[in-house]
Parts: sequence; C-alpha cells; structure tokens
Amino acid sequence: MLSKDDFQRLGRLLNNLHLLTGIKFSLMDEWGNELYASSFKAPFCGLIMQEESGFARCHACDGKAAEEVGRTQVRRKYLCHAGLYEVALPVTEKRRTVATILFGQMLDDAPREEQWRRVREQCAWYPDPDALYAAFLRLKRLSASQINACAEIVTACISEVRYYGLSAGMQRDDAALLEEYIDAHFMERVTLDTLCRA
Repeated sequence: MLSKDDFQRLGRLLNNLHLLTGIKFSLMDEWGNELYASSFKAPFCGLIMQEESGFARCHACDGKAAEEVGRTQVRRKYLCHAGLYEVALPVTEKRRTVATILFGQMLDDAPREEQWRRVREQCAWYPDPDALYAAFLRLKRLSASQINACAEIVTACISEVRYYGLSAGMQRDDAALLEEYIDAHFMERVTLDTLCRA
C-alpha cells in the first residue's frame, strides 16, 4: 500500500519533472485533496483563477477529470474549461484508484490562432480578453508525442515509487514484519499457520 512517504516521494519526482519541463503537475488523493502541486502556474491560468468564477471552474474541471479517471482507471487527455490541454493519470492499487496526477496548462501543436478561437469562446466570460490573449501567447506548446512522452515518464515515476517502497519493505527484519502483521490483525484469531502464510 502506498504510504504518506511514498506520496511525498512521488511529489518530489513530479517537482523534478516540473523543474525540467516547466509543466505544472499536481497530485490529488482519492477524495480530491491536493497532496502536491508545483508552485508554478501559467500566467494565463493565474488570470483565470484570480476571478472567483474562474477558480470555481478550474476546481470543478479538475474534480471531474479526477473522478472520471478514478472510475475508469484510464489515462485521459482533455480540454479544460478554458480550452487548454490537460492530462489526468490514475495511481492505482489493488484495482482501486488511490490518487490522480494532473498535468497541463498547455497548448498542442495545432495552429495558435485556431486554438485562440477555441479559448476565446470558452473564456467569453473573462472581463479582459486583451490581457488573456497576451497570457495565451506565453503558454507552453507541446506536440501530441511530447504530451504522451510526458505521461509515460509520469507513469514511470509511479512505478519507481512502488519499487522503492517494495525494496524498502524487503529490508525490514522479520520482527518488524511480524509486529506490523499483529498490529493490523489483532482483532482476528492469529495462529502459527496464518502467520506463516502471511
């Protein structure tokens, strides 16, 4: 089972990935609580979130993506409420989603003016379209293959955290493992047979 330390390690890996790519990453638990988020926010998203309704729209959009990915356990690339590309990836354990990683605040490699038309339409509610356009021009652009590559690296980070946790667990001595088992099963009838099987 992924521990608090595992999630902290995953957050550090995502932060390193953010430092290399300039892409915003966040890690949310299964209840939608943010466990980690890179401090960076694209200026475009900063403007959107300064507006009360913009913050609510971002929060609802992230929640909807996390809920869908949690239910389907399938990675999803989607357009956020403001028309930017985002990716949501599930972190699963025993066929259950225990967290979601979101990354994005980016454009793809389609013509910029075509993307601006979409964004302008999605953000018609925003009070200062000129400021929004200036921030839009500064958004990071990635090709579809770059977005997929980033998702694959995030998946590898999840695997690394799992492996690290397993290898750390293998280094514990038998007494510590026995103590953990008894703590977890103290309400059950513990026999020599159940201990050996465990």
